[in-house]
Order: sequence, then C-alpha cells, then structure tokens
Amino acid sequence: MQLDIPDTILAKWQDASDDIARAIDASAVQIVHMVEKNIHVLAASRTVGNPYRTGDKERLLRSGLYAETVVKVRGQSLIFSAMNNDRNKFNPDPKWNGISYLGFPIQGPDKKNFGIVCVWGCKEDDLLGTAKLLVKQFRDAIENHLELVHMQAQHMQDKTHSEILIQRLQLAAKANRLGIWDFDFETARFIWDDSMLEIHGLTRETFSERFETWINLLHPEDAPWVIEDMRRVIEGIATTDEERLKPFRIITPSGQVKWVVSSFHVLRDGHGKAIRAVGTTSDVTESHLLAQKLEQSCQTLKTAEKLARTGSWEWDITSNKITWSDGMYNLFGLALALPVPSLNDRRHTFTEESFARLAACVNECKLAGTPYTVEVEAIRSEGTHFFMIAHGEAARDADGNIIGLFGTVQDITELKVLQRHLVDKNTALEAETARAQEANRLKSEFLANMSHELRTPLNGIIGFAEFLYDQRPGPLNEMQQDFLQDVLKSARHLLKLISTLLDLAKIEAGRMDIVPESFSLRETVQEVSDVLIPLVKDKKLSYSTLIELSDDFVTLDLQKIKQVLYNLLSNAIKFTNNGGWVKLHVCARGEEQLEIAVQDSGIGIKPEDFQRLFGEFQQLASSSEHRLQGTGLGLALTKKLVMLHGGTIDVASDFGMGTKFTVVLPRVVQTEIPHE
Repeated sequence: MQLDIPDTILAKWQDASDDIARAIDASAVQIVHMVEKNIHVLAASRTVGNPYRTGDKERLLRSGLYAETVVKVRGQSLIFSAMNNDRNKFNPDPKWNGISYLGFPIQGPDKKNFGIVCVWGCKEDDLLGTAKLLVKQFRDAIENHLELVHMQAQHMQDKTHSEILIQRLQLAAKANRLGIWDFDFETARFIWDDSMLEIHGLTRETFSERFETWINLLHPEDAPWVIEDMRRVIEGIATTDEERLKPFRIITPSGQVKWVVSSFHVLRDGHGKAIRAVGTTSDVTESHLLAQKLEQSCQTLKTAEKLARTGSWEWDITSNKITWSDGMYNLFGLALALPVPSLNDRRHTFTEESFARLAACVNECKLAGTPYTVEVEAIRSEGTHFFMIAHGEAARDADGNIIGLFGTVQDITELKVLQRHLVDKNTALEAETARAQEANRLKSEFLANMSHELRTPLNGIIGFAEFLYDQRPGPLNEMQQDFLQDVLKSARHLLKLISTLLDLAKIEAGRMDIVPESFSLRETVQEVSDVLIPLVKDKKLSYSTLIELSDDFVTLDLQKIKQVLYNLLSNAIKFTNNGGWVKLHVCARGEEQLEIAVQDSGIGIKPEDFQRLFGEFQQLASSSEHRLQGTGLGLALTKKLVMLHGGTIDVASDFGMGTKFTVVLPRVVQTEIPHE
C-alpha cells in the first residue's frame, strides 16, 4: 500500500531531525524513503552548511549509495569513515574529511524496508553512545508513525469499501423489493430500512417501532399461522434458528393487499434465550399471482385433458428423461407415482402391429425431425384395448439440432365406436334409400304406363256427359242440366289432376321428352292470358303483361311452356285478394337466355314455408281464410318442367305483401337435358 504521510507527521520528523542534529552535534540528519532505485528525502535537519539538506538532489543521490547498502542489514548500524579527498568522490568538500556516517534502516508496516535514517558528520567516539541511542529511538518512533498512518489508511479503505457494499446492498434490496429488519426482544422494538417501509406502505413519520405495528399489517386470514410459525422458532420448538415463512399477505394502510416472503435468523444468549432476530422481507406479489395463474392454468389443462381424454409427453434426448402429464397415466391406467416407462418398455401396451408403426414414426422424428400423426391400438394395464391418435414433433436448439421430442395422445375409442355405428347406419340407410328409390321408380313407371288406361275411360265419361248436356238425345229439365254440369266439372278436374300426376310420374321415370318447336312467346303469353281473363275479372284484379324482347321467337316445348305460364299466373290470381294486381314481365338475360317474372300483391309466403314450396302435394295456407282449392302439385310440376328445359326457378316473397316467381330459360332448348 502506498502511504500518504500527513504533513503534521512530516513536520514532526523535521523538528526531530533538527533536535537530534543539535544534540549529537551532527552535520546532518535525514529520513530517506527508498522506492526501488528512487531516493525521496522526507525530512532533513536544517543544519547550517548542510550539503545534504532537502532539495540538494545531486548530493542526495550520492548519499543514496550509502543508504542502499545500509538498508540491506536490518537492525544494524553501519559506520563509514570518510576517505581522503582524492579518493572521496561523494564528499569533495575538504572540511568533511574524517567525518563518519551512521544509518538505521526503517521497516514499513508491510515488513519491508521503507528507507533509512541517515546521520552525517558523527564523531567516532559518539557512534556507540548517545548518537546511536537517539537515532535508534528516532527510527522506532518513525516506524510507529508509519504503522499509525497505515492503520488509518486501512481504516479509511475499509470504511470506503463498507460504504460501497452497503450502497450496493441497498440498491440490490430495492431492486429485488427486499426489506431488511432487526427486532430486539428485550425492548420489543423493530428497526426497518427504507425498503421495508416501502413494502408495507409506510414512511418514517407513520412507522412505529412497536411489534404490534407489524402484527396489525398482517392479513387476518394469515396472521394466526404466521405468528405461530415465528413463535415456534423463537421458543426453540423448531429444529433450527433459521426460518423462511411461506408466502403470506399483508394489508397496507391504503388497503392494498400484498404477498410477501420473510426469512429471519434468531440470535440467542448463552442460556439459549432469544435476544435478537434479524431478517429480510421481500415483495413477491407479482410472482405469487403469476404462480397462482400458472397453477390455475395447469389445473385447467389437467381438467381439459381428462374431459378430452388426452395426454402430453416430452422426451429430453440428451438426458433420456421422459415426462408424462397426468392424462398419460390416466389413459394407460397407471398410478401417478410410477416412473415413466420408455417406449421399448411399453411394447406390451400396444398391439404388435400398432407398436411397429408407432416406433417407426418416433424413430423417424428423432433422426430427421419428421412430425407424425398415427392411429394406434393400445392396451391399458388391466388389459382393455382402446384406440388413440398419437402426435409427435421434434424440439430443436438455437442451431436447429434435435434435442428432444414432444407430443400428445388422445383416446378416440368412443369416436371409433360412433364411426363404426355411423357406417352401419349409413349402409342401412343407403339400402333403404335404394329400395325407396326403386319403389318410387316402379311407381312412376307404373303410373306412366297407366296413362292411357286412366285417361281413356275418363275422356269417355266427359264425352257422354257433354253429349247429354247438349240435349242431343232429348230435352233436359233445369235440374238435370245442373246435375250434368256438376258431373262435367268434376270429371274435367279429375282429368286435370290425373294429367298432372301422370306428367310428374313421366318426368321421374325419365319418360317425358322435350318436343322443341319455334314459336312466338308474345303470342303464347297472350293465349294463356285469354284463358285466365275470366278469373281476373271475377276478382276485379289489375292484370298487365310486358314483353321486352327484340326477337320473341324461342325454340322450346310449347305445351310445357304454356303449362308453366298457366300454373304461375293461375297461382298468382288464386292467392291475390280482390282488387289486387298481377304482373307478367318477360325480358332478355344475355344473348342466350330469357327471364319470365310473375309478380302479385297477394298474401305472400312465410319464411318457414319456403322449403316446402315446390314439394308435391304441398298446399300452403297462410291463414284459415285462404284454404283455397288445389292439389298442391302445380308448383312441383312447374319446377320440374322448367328444369326439364335446363332452366331455373326462384321465388321472393314478403309475407302479407306479395310474391314474385322468376323463371330463367334458354332461348333454344338442348335436345338432351339431364333431369332429377
């Protein structure tokens, strides 16, 4: 250690040098400090004519030759007699001839040579007397001074180091929310640092050193066990004087709840009585709440695994350690306390074929990092079989090296059973559907074949009824005419119904063909309108048609298009109240299609009835006041006739506001149109 000698001590050395020089009548007294080859005179007597006084660097360097030699011998003084002038290179002044030199080495606090006390111009008869004693005492006093300076310097260094450590400790405590406290059992008083005050929401002004202050800050639910745990340590019931309490809650004066952890050590006297406790308290609110959330997440995950019948696993390849979640143990029927078996040890928990596939997937994932998803059949500890989906992926380090695997498994036994049941149901349903389709086909084919047999006798009945109604065989009275008119209406209605049924049957049987011909759509619309005008007049409806076609000639099946127009217009008239309106609008849709729209202000259609609109024998009744006559086959036949042409039909309706049917047809029908 480099000593910084105070000026007060240097002044004392200077005065002592003067006193000794006068006492022994010496030419000069010096205190020389040796630092390697460098000479430093710390003090020198102010003797008149002293050629070695402080500042005479040339002569001091020469005297250093003596000092360097003398320092080598600790505790011994060396006496040199001056030589003649012609040989005395370091004392050239003649008046110094015959003067002797006396030196005492100075030992520093580090037990190394510090320098030398030099006395010049001693008379030889004084060397063993007063001069030697005084110089030795002076040397000892210098060493004592050096020791004192060293101790003071060491103290200051230790103090500075301690202050730095304290500052670092305070910064570390503050950064880690760590408070330091000291409790005196005799006075029942606390000493808290600033961090303790901050943790508990107190200031120096509001803090009381009494033990009750801390007790009152404890959360009521935690206070009993915290106090009891501390009592056990203080009274020596616990096996150690050191205690770390598990996290507990405090309530600050502002009402904030905090989680803290406290550790302390009890100091005892010779009789084992507790005299002091020193400890720390740290604020762990954030970490504790985070741990609670993590625990909740783990519990949620465990519950989810249990409900979903899943499990997860990890394999650290470096340590060959495998970790299972609780779900894995549950799936294989193993106790949680059992060690996790390796894949080879679980060979018996799979069927032979499943184990081979799973092992191949795991090995490929381990070597190449290829993820896998494989369905296997596993066996529980009690011997029951179950099916599961196993998924695995590779875990890599920052350099992309494979360091482990992780994955999940899920019990899909119930799903497999359900799938098997569903397949059986689908197979049975397909068979039933095939039988129903075949029966429907046979029914449709039968009705199509019966077309002639049904229509011929009915046409005969209508013919004979018309013959009688026209009174060709003879006159009829009014009652007879009314009866025949009823017969004709019923027969004609029955013929229309039979014709519709037969047409539907032919379409379903694939026996109704399109007979395309070129005709004017404008004339066709007029012809159908003429038939329906009496119905329009009866209900006092406003009826209008608008044909917006530059060329109204189309190539379609004329009779079937008439049927479509008639069904849509008659339906609109039927469901429109007296005084309402019906509109028919025809326009082009591109170059190859046309659009026919029939719109009315009628009763409309409920949203829930849309799906039944085009069903067979479905007559929609919006209210009890509108249960009108009909078979419910008109719209069903209309849709099939439109689709037979390769067209589409859509409907839009606001219940109570009216309905709009839109038919899109090709201008020229294809010769072969696929049908439903």
